[in-house]
Amino acid sequence: MTAPWEQWLQISNSPEFTMTERTLSVWHRHQIELTKLNTAWSTVAVRQYNGIISGIGGSVRTASGYIRDFRIDVPGTYPYDGPRAYAVGWNPGSMHTYEGSELCLWRPGQWSPRHTLAYAVGKAFTWIHKHDVYIFTNLWPGKGQAH
Repeated sequence: MTAPWEQWLQISNSPEFTMTERTLSVWHRHQIELTKLNTAWSTVAVRQYNGIISGIGGSVRTASGYIRDFRIDVPGTYPYDGPRAYAVGWNPGSMHTYEGSELCLWRPGQWSPRHTLAYAVGKAFTWIHKHDVYIFTNLWPGKGQAH
């Protein structure tokens, strides 16, 4: 049986995860992002002001039954600077995390403006499922990168 995070990795070339549309403004980019988010992840909550997305929140039920809440903060300099994901209400420990409860979805410099917020949610989803495996095996599944 394939783990949920492995399934996501197999379909991660989804059109919702890459920005291929030509955008006319920051507001236009965010409207396209909102459509992609709603298509890929209909259960996430999106925080926006005047059509500009500033945050995303959601929950993941892991294979072991835990419900893990997360939030993604979208900087004002998005899409040139990537969003940052955080554990909410649970401690992810130090494996593949940055300061505090920030999840390491990518290393500095790996974010690209061609990625979308739907992609960031998928990465958070995958990270949480990998963390669930790590809790029980003490091994991080899949590829890992040095921090």
